[in-house]
Amino acid sequence: MSPWLKALKDPAAAAVGGARGRRDAVLVWVPELGGKFEARNPSHKMLMSVLGEMSESERQHVQPRVRAAIGAEVINEGRHQ
Repeated sequence: MSPWLKALKDPAAAAVGGARGRRDAVLVWVPELGGKFEARNPSHKMLMSVLGEMSESERQHVQPRVRAAIGAEVINEGRHQ
Protein backbone atom coordinates (compact mmCIF):
# COMPACT_ATOMS: atom_id res chain seq x y z
CA MET A 1 0.00 0.00 0.00
CA SER A 2 1.32 3.44 -0.89
CA PRO A 3 2.21 5.96 1.86
CA TRP A 4 -0.52 8.26 0.54
CA LEU A 5 -3.22 5.64 1.06
CA LYS A 6 -1.86 4.85 4.52
CA ALA A 7 -2.04 8.55 5.39
CA LEU A 8 -5.67 8.72 4.25
CA LYS A 9 -6.61 5.69 6.34
CA ASP A 10 -4.65 6.78 9.42
CA PRO A 11 -4.26 10.61 9.57
CA ALA A 12 -2.37 10.41 12.88
CA ALA A 13 0.41 8.55 11.09
CA ALA A 14 0.64 11.36 8.54
CA ALA A 15 1.26 14.08 11.13
CA VAL A 16 4.79 15.39 11.08
CA GLY A 17 5.30 14.75 14.78
CA GLY A 18 3.26 11.56 14.93
CA ALA A 19 4.67 9.66 11.99
CA ARG A 20 5.37 6.05 12.92
CA GLY A 21 8.39 5.81 10.70
CA ARG A 22 10.23 7.68 8.01
CA ARG A 23 8.54 5.65 5.26
CA ASP A 24 5.06 6.55 6.55
CA ALA A 25 5.74 10.29 6.78
CA VAL A 26 4.03 12.67 4.38
CA LEU A 27 6.31 15.23 2.76
CA VAL A 28 5.01 18.79 2.68
CA TRP A 29 6.22 21.08 -0.10
CA VAL A 30 6.35 24.72 1.04
CA PRO A 31 7.03 27.26 -1.75
CA GLU A 32 8.46 29.79 0.72
CA LEU A 33 11.09 27.23 1.70
CA GLY A 34 11.84 26.32 -1.89
CA GLY A 35 11.33 22.67 -1.10
CA LYS A 36 10.07 20.19 1.44
CA PHE A 37 9.43 21.00 5.09
CA GLU A 38 11.92 19.39 7.46
CA ALA A 39 10.61 19.20 11.04
CA ARG A 40 14.12 18.99 12.50
CA ASN A 41 15.26 22.22 10.85
CA PRO A 42 14.78 25.16 13.27
CA SER A 43 14.54 27.73 10.46
CA HIS A 44 11.77 25.69 8.81
CA LYS A 45 9.86 25.57 12.13
CA MET A 46 10.27 29.32 12.55
CA LEU A 47 9.00 30.06 9.03
CA MET A 48 5.98 27.80 9.54
CA SER A 49 5.18 29.67 12.77
CA VAL A 50 5.38 32.99 10.94
CA LEU A 51 3.15 31.69 8.13
CA GLY A 52 0.65 30.41 10.69
CA GLU A 53 0.52 33.79 12.42
CA MET A 54 0.03 35.53 9.08
CA SER A 55 -2.86 33.21 8.26
CA GLU A 56 -4.50 33.92 11.62
CA SER A 57 -4.08 37.66 11.08
CA GLU A 58 -5.59 37.49 7.59
CA ARG A 59 -8.53 35.45 8.88
CA GLN A 60 -9.19 37.99 11.63
CA HIS A 61 -9.00 40.80 9.09
CA VAL A 62 -11.49 39.21 6.68
CA GLN A 63 -13.94 37.85 9.27
CA PRO A 64 -15.71 41.19 10.08
CA ARG A 65 -16.21 41.91 6.36
CA VAL A 66 -17.76 38.49 5.80
CA ARG A 67 -20.07 38.93 8.79
CA ALA A 68 -21.12 42.37 7.52
CA ALA A 69 -21.82 40.93 4.06
CA ILE A 70 -23.92 38.13 5.53
CA GLY A 71 -25.84 40.66 7.66
CA ALA A 72 -26.50 42.80 4.58
CA GLU A 73 -27.71 39.75 2.67
CA VAL A 74 -30.13 38.94 5.49
CA ILE A 75 -31.53 42.49 5.43
CA ASN A 76 -31.60 42.98 1.65
CA GLU A 77 -32.70 39.53 0.53
CA GLY A 78 -34.60 38.34 3.57
CA ARG A 79 -32.38 35.30 4.01
CA HIS A 80 -32.13 33.59 7.36
CA GLN A 81 -28.90 33.86 9.27
